[in-house]
Amino acid sequence: MSRAVTEVVAKRSPARWQADLTLAIVALIWGTTFVVVKRALTEISTIYFLAVRFGFASFCILLMFAPGYRRAGSRAVWRGLQGGAAAGVFLWLGYVLQTFGLKYTSAGTQGFLPACISCWFP
Repeated sequence: MSRAVTEVVAKRSPARWQADLTLAIVALIWGTTFVVVKRALTEISTIYFLAVRFGFASFCILLMFAPGYRRAGSRAVWRGLQGGAAAGVFLWLGYVLQTFGLKYTSAGTQGFLPACISCWFP
């Protein structure tokens, strides 16, 4: 790389401490959700909780990307929905199994297991 390109890349990239802080914040939020979900599961069923959680998320994404859906055309949207449905089945299965597991284990154990599995199967 030329010196000019190196300088531009260096100016745009965040400092090391910013990257580390961002990673720590994301890990804190991710870990906290296990405690929140465990507490929520004492009040409602697993499937109902996941339906409300992902229904709300789907509605928000629909609002964010509605103009793009209109511009893309029905054929492109249909192909995207087919691929998303295929991936969504496996994602749904993972969330259901993980949330059922959280109902019967501690939040710490449940937060630790996915981290271990992701190390074994990157």
